[in-house]
Amino acid sequence: MRFKKTIITGVILMAAGMALVLVVRGNSDTKRTITWDHGFKIAQYQRKTISLNDLKSVKMDLDNFDVQVVRGSKLNLQIKSPADVFPTVTGIDDGHLQIIEDNKHTGDFNLSLEALSEQVVLTVPKKYELSDLMLETDNGRLSVVNIKAQRSNFKTDNGRMQVTNSKLGATKIKQENGSINVTNTVTGVLNMENENGSIELADLTLQGHSSIENENGRINVTNANVDGYTINSDNGTINVDGKKHYNLYHTPTNGANMLNIENSNGDITVTTHN
Repeated sequence: MRFKKTIITGVILMAAGMALVLVVRGNSDTKRTITWDHGFKIAQYQRKTISLNDLKSVKMDLDNFDVQVVRGSKLNLQIKSPADVFPTVTGIDDGHLQIIEDNKHTGDFNLSLEALSEQVVLTVPKKYELSDLMLETDNGRLSVVNIKAQRSNFKTDNGRMQVTNSKLGATKIKQENGSINVTNTVTGVLNMENENGSIELADLTLQGHSSIENENGRINVTNANVDGYTINSDNGTINVDGKKHYNLYHTPTNGANMLNIENSNGDITVTTHN
């Protein structure tokens, strides 16, 4: 009977805690964090939509944010974040946009119905071509859709990265844990690294000598517009247009636009035509 009472009490306390979370979700412009017993922090989220006067370059350095840079009709920036770690935004007027998280997350336990939903969405009209697009989020998803940039650098530690329908110039992509997916995109020299996760590339145009490296996970490349390949897998098979190879494969041709693919632990599949 005592055990049953303990369970009922726990359920009541949990329900009360969830109700308190709903209560503290108020005005998005109110910077406030409420602490609830034994260091449990109930996060007060803040939402802002920021109009930008111009956009020439972008730099983001964030912690636990999902980041989206997408095509749209109106230039603007939307941010959703706990008030106590709301990032600093500069360059609204001169076009050199920077979004930096100065107050990184600590080890506190945050209780909120919106937990793990920090988000930055940058909407960019078609007419803009950025000189630099530098995006870094330590723990979160990163998405770039229909964007033009002369130089690009994307980095995540734990998350998923997706690039679609973009023209990015010289590009560096680095991922620690998670998948990388790039489709229908044109780059200059592409340098891509992943430690743990799959790499999926399709319908790419690469200029110069590009490289793809993976430590643990498969690599699939479909319809890359290059002059030739050098492919190596230490522990895995290499499949080029349905034919299996082991350890090393290279095309007999050599040209200005070459792709080097290396995988330490995982298969590599290359399809050069539909």
